[in-house]
Amino acid sequence: MKRILRRVKLDLTKKLSKTFLKCVVFIVLFSMLFSSLYIQNISKQLENSIIGEFDIYAEINPNIQEEGMELETFLQETAEYEETIRDIATHTSPSYYDFNLTNKAFRSLIRSIKIEGDNVTLYDSGGSSPISNEEIWEQINTFWLISSDVKSVRSSVPKDIEMKAATLVAGRTFNENELINGEHVCIIPNGFREYRDGKVLSVWLGDEIVLSEFVQDENGNIVHYKEHTYTVIGVYNAENGVSMETMSNFLESPIYIPELAFGEMIESPLKIANETYDNYLEEHSAFVVHPTIFKFSTIDDFKGFINYLENYADKFDEGYTYSTTMETQFSSISNILSISKSIFYISALCFIACICITFILLLFDIETSKKEIGILLSLGESFKAVVIQYILEMLIVSLIAITVSFAVTQTIGVRVANRLVQDQIIQEESVQFNDSSYKIEVEHYEEILQPLSITDNIKITSVYIIGICLFESILLIFLIKRIDPKELLKDS
Repeated sequence: MKRILRRVKLDLTKKLSKTFLKCVVFIVLFSMLFSSLYIQNISKQLENSIIGEFDIYAEINPNIQEEGMELETFLQETAEYEETIRDIATHTSPSYYDFNLTNKAFRSLIRSIKIEGDNVTLYDSGGSSPISNEEIWEQINTFWLISSDVKSVRSSVPKDIEMKAATLVAGRTFNENELINGEHVCIIPNGFREYRDGKVLSVWLGDEIVLSEFVQDENGNIVHYKEHTYTVIGVYNAENGVSMETMSNFLESPIYIPELAFGEMIESPLKIANETYDNYLEEHSAFVVHPTIFKFSTIDDFKGFINYLENYADKFDEGYTYSTTMETQFSSISNILSISKSIFYISALCFIACICITFILLLFDIETSKKEIGILLSLGESFKAVVIQYILEMLIVSLIAITVSFAVTQTIGVRVANRLVQDQIIQEESVQFNDSSYKIEVEHYEEILQPLSITDNIKITSVYIIGICLFESILLIFLIKRIDPKELLKDS
């Protein structure tokens, strides 16, 4: 081994010009390779950070308004919208979606009251002052009964909580069985109370409230009443601590219940109300159809969603509308994706260039050293020792080039990479959906972009380096093995 190392030392020092040339060529190649790998890695990091930090949301708004519409038409359009949403959710890959109907308190068909003879119990998130039984009856007879909104949910986490318009402060959200079976469980606003016999009682987890099917005729007479008991499983606070602003600029603090339970309660009152009034929607409200929110974990899932919407292109001509956070983020993300793909091709080309030029350099090196190798083999030096000598020489040159190239990458290359990525970033402020409480702040993407150190980038770089070194070793073995000392003697 000492003999081999001595020959390596003599070879590198005596052939300084050739050694220097190989170092310069490898430094240039490795600098290009490492810089391209760095840019590729940093753009990929930014892409992942954007998607991880800013969830991809889309909203489909049915634009269904009760005003001036026949009840049958309103219900038919609502059913068509619900079928559309169900089909889209089934054939795309959202990580979350929710569809809501809200029964408004004023002259509503579902009310948070319980009637026992002449006594009425009211469940509401109003004030702390007691309300007498007579006052509640007076409100009922004049159609002005204070009552809570009731909102259906299809997802285990209500959309308002998912979108941060409300926060769960106690208990839990719905489980899958409760949604599938339409069980009578509910989530109530914080500060919810029971008004009974002139007293005020707080309602909390595990307590029961009553939601009733409620229809009055034009004279205020109750023509339909049926009560349903619900168990409280969760309590929430609105973002501002009081209530949430709806897409119609009303404030609400709804009681959330499973969609099937909502449908169970609303079906009979709607039928009876339609029979009781010539046109129920002229002075009353059935329910509000909210836009549906979809959430996606990857850009590919979002693209699949957009592509599937083509099946409902006719619905979006003058009817449904949709908006998405990607409308503001897509420019930046697509630019970063473009950089990542482009740089991947560049790094691959740099790798191929390294292989090709390495092949030429080694071929030139071995061709000019044929006689030396032939003499060593003729003098009895083993083939293995000769191969080790030339592999060591090449590894030493490569190590010098790699060290210098890393230094270049971490100074000039890092600045160029950061500048290149920064130039592709578009700053956005916020995205706001039709439900006005759903406002998503979009921070500057620069805050996510953190420089990668050598250790962060070392994994992928090491793979390329090992690949090149293995290629060098295999090529040296192949070239040296082809040398025949006898043939060299004939040539001389």
